[in-house]
Amino acid sequence: MEFPENVLLAVQEAARNHPSDIPRAVDCAEKAVRALPDFDDLVALLVKGAVQELVYRSRCSDNALLHAQNGRYNSMPKVQAAGPAVERVCQSLYTYRIAGTVLGRVLGADLDGIAESERNVAAGHTFNAELCVALRRRVADDKRVEESVTERQLQDLFKRLQKRMGEAA
Repeated sequence: MEFPENVLLAVQEAARNHPSDIPRAVDCAEKAVRALPDFDDLVALLVKGAVQELVYRSRCSDNALLHAQNGRYNSMPKVQAAGPAVERVCQSLYTYRIAGTVLGRVLGADLDGIAESERNVAAGHTFNAELCVALRRRVADDKRVEESVTERQLQDLFKRLQKRMGEAA
């Protein structure tokens, strides 16, 4: 969902003013946003975004069910032979949700772009996971990252991880 610039600025200011107090940042941002002259238009946009999120959740739930039915969450598939049951499962996989549509409806010309987009999302999550693993070695249970790692050390760690992960790609 694309937000108006004035909303983004209000949120950014609140987040900057309260970097470690999310509830306070949310309260301040909400107050600023409610005072905007185009608040009613924003409410309509947010309702649409919320409904869209619910649709995505529903699709995710359906995908999880498809994965479970096809043995992804089990060590052995439930169905191991050809026949009507396998045919029904294969047909239902056309409804697997990906890139804002169902897999069966994706054009061949779109598959490369979808694959690249999915790899980029996965790479971002993988980088974040590797960053957390690297930081965990340096940060005690009762300390914060900012108490344990200097800004310079964090920048160096970022660069090393980016380089290492760039080489792995």
